[in-house]
Amino acid sequence: MRDGAPGSILAVPERRKLLSRLGSATSDRLGLSSHPPRPASCRAPAPPHGFRSSAGKRCECHLVEEHVCQFQSLVAVGGVLYVPAGTSTATVDPISLSQSAGTVSSVYYNPINPVDGTLASAWTANPSSLIKAVEKNTIIGIGSYVLASGGLYNGASNGASEETYSTQSTTDSSLGSFNGATGSHTISGSSGGYNFFNHSATLYVDPAGSPHVLILGGPSLGLLPAVQPGVWYLK
Repeated sequence: MRDGAPGSILAVPERRKLLSRLGSATSDRLGLSSHPPRPASCRAPAPPHGFRSSAGKRCECHLVEEHVCQFQSLVAVGGVLYVPAGTSTATVDPISLSQSAGTVSSVYYNPINPVDGTLASAWTANPSSLIKAVEKNTIIGIGSYVLASGGLYNGASNGASEETYSTQSTTDSSLGSFNGATGSHTISGSSGGYNFFNHSATLYVDPAGSPHVLILGGPSLGLLPAVQPGVWYLK
């Protein structure tokens, strides 16, 4: 592992303290620390399909029926919402280490209306899919790039396609071909690394203004304990 090299993966020391500081700072900024949860009677019911605009109008923006997915991620980049991968299998054990039969590699996208936040009536299939069919992974936006990490896929036990990335087109809303990272650019290829899924990912900007991706925890494949407390960041 090349410490400090651009694009290399590094483990965060004292990870619990870091998570505590991040969590406290986030709660303070969002005003969550002093407000208890609202009682159930005050919570608005979830809309039964699609999304609902602030005016209460239903927006039929669900994916095509044959691609109804779960255990996928959502990411918004440049005013466009992307839904990559996931599984169409109806019943999936959320903590299973086995990839389900309905796992897909396809990516769909939908532009977000900047005025009212609604989506178009139909999703568009992206011309490029992920390198592997994957579920229980994450995807995060970094400028005009997206980074897909971890998950269950063919080869996950040896980190074959742990990190893949693509960039948003400058002429339309599509994503280009996905490319894979190797070696020290992956967590599994770094000292103390592991093959992860059902983890969390977030983006933060350091005091110098540089963005970093954080990969937090997640169960591992073939490593005990099954759930890892690791916190990793991409420079």
